[in-house]
Amino acid sequence: QSMHYVTFISYICHFATLFYVSAQFRSSNDNNIIHLLPAYAIASRASLLGSATCATELRAFLDAVDQRILWGLKTLDSSGELKSGFLYGNNFWLGSRSQCLDIMNKTPFEFARQYMLNNTRYRDPQNEFPPFQLNYFVAYIRHNSTLQYHINMFDEELITLGLCLPASCSTNNISFILEGIFRDRILLINDLYFVDFNLIQIKNLKDNHQWLLNGAIPFICVGLVLTFALMISGTIYDIFIYQTYLKATNKTVNVENAVEMHMTDLSSREKSRIGNVLMCFSVYTSTKMIFNTKLGTEEITVFHGIRFLTMVWLIIFHSIFFSLQYLDNKIQTLRLIKSLPFQMISNGSVSVDTYFFLSGFLLAYTYLKNKIDKERINPINYKEKINKYFVNIMKRYIRLTPAHIMIIGLTQLSSAWYDKNSQFYVEERPHEICAKYWWRNILYINNLFGYKKMVQTPI
Repeated sequence: QSMHYVTFISYICHFATLFYVSAQFRSSNDNNIIHLLPAYAIASRASLLGSATCATELRAFLDAVDQRILWGLKTLDSSGELKSGFLYGNNFWLGSRSQCLDIMNKTPFEFARQYMLNNTRYRDPQNEFPPFQLNYFVAYIRHNSTLQYHINMFDEELITLGLCLPASCSTNNISFILEGIFRDRILLINDLYFVDFNLIQIKNLKDNHQWLLNGAIPFICVGLVLTFALMISGTIYDIFIYQTYLKATNKTVNVENAVEMHMTDLSSREKSRIGNVLMCFSVYTSTKMIFNTKLGTEEITVFHGIRFLTMVWLIIFHSIFFSLQYLDNKIQTLRLIKSLPFQMISNGSVSVDTYFFLSGFLLAYTYLKNKIDKERINPINYKEKINKYFVNIMKRYIRLTPAHIMIIGLTQLSSAWYDKNSQFYVEERPHEICAKYWWRNILYINNLFGYKKMVQTPI
């Protein structure tokens, strides 16, 4: 009987030991999660917010992860964490914005029945969806690790961290908790890479479209709508009225002077001036003019080839240059730069000089071609020359400015959209500068001011 008693006590001791080890292992795992996953670390410090709704929902999220409930795991999985390649410049810990927003979607996935036979407790519909709304936030964090390689680009020390958290949390709530986490250095990366963090900004990517009502954006949208309306109206007028008129009169149209012929013919027949304006917006005629390959006898044909090659060069250069800020392996460019093709791309900025030359040459060539024969006969009138000079400047200003204004508007519109919807930190912010300095571009004096105060940078 004593042996049975000893065996019973031994079993109890074994079970107690296993329970203690399991509890310690579970506690160790939870501590590891705190050190590895920023979103879990934020949830573990929900008590800093007191009794706020955000704190309550963060605690619910923390409990869901600890109990391995599916919606909690999906939320944690949607948040960013330290990625491989940090030493080579990978500062993008984005997580998955689409997954974060899809967690609340209760429309079931359409899987075949045979793939749904292995359902487990994690697929319990009661545990698959969060009891509150989620939102995707982005934290911009500056680090000071000297172990990371840099290639002298802007914002190389900026980390972008995606966070899937309760929608009730404000940017101030998240900032308050994150600053405490960085101050206490509880993340593994702090000690691993000898790095400290400084929180720059928390961005809420929930777009309420209020930015469309700010500043000049409503006027830009109205201008774009009117332009598209004129394009549609002009194209309809061109195809169904003007082209029908040409066919009825059996006239052949040279694409290059289609608009000029139209204005001459219709004005001689006292047609409406509105038709002349609509023809300027015709997509049909404009497209034929752009893609027309017939050359005039007085054209310098080599310039067409120079313009095309330079444009291809510029597009490739800008595509690569403006994507460098969003590469997660910037350091690899130092390997590529030794190759000849990359040398051509990296020096693409000099191709802009080609357009300076072409612009000045063609302007002088066109003027001299039209005026030189007439002025060989007549004596030089310097006052008339000065008047012609300023008249030509005004003509060029009137010809270029409407398209330039449209480009400025599109720049401000796209920049404002990216600022509210993009996960990435954008160094250039034309939508903020346009409101102050748009008039400099309209007067073509923007190059006289600093780089950071330009609506459109020269690169």
